[in-house]
Amino acid sequence: MKRWIAGILALFNLANGLAMLSAGSLWWSLVPGAADTGPFNPHLVQDVGIAFIAAGLGVAARALWPAWWPAAVAGAAFLAGHAARCTS
Repeated sequence: MKRWIAGILALFNLANGLAMLSAGSLWWSLVPGAADTGPFNPHLVQDVGIAFIAAGLGVAARALWPAWWPAAVAGAAFLAGHAARCTS
């Protein structure tokens, strides 16, 4: 069950990161709250998109190879920090 949850989280984060890289301005306009933080900044969206891809890959590594759990911890650290910062 843990592997399935990790796999779903990995797919979500990989898809989000790819959307940020490939259609950043559309992503910015569709994600609730993003436009409220200021004007669209393509460099920022691309940087955070890369971070979401890295986090997704770390969690995917855990889903595929449970012994690679430290990769998931690194990915989760970004996700938790990003979520904490977005709610403050």
